[in-house]
Amino acid sequence: MHLRVLTGPEEATYTALGVISSVRSAAGLIADLGGGSLELAEVGEML
Repeated sequence: MHLRVLTGPEEATYTALGVISSVRSAAGLIADLGGGSLELAEVGEML
């Protein structure tokens, strides 16, 4: 099994995609606060 550590921007992107897959009308700022890091992602309403 090959493992790779995600960069901050990659982690924010995957977090945003997870929110969008659960809440289709998601729009705004998503914050993912972890152990020593904070990733922010801005999402717009899906068409």
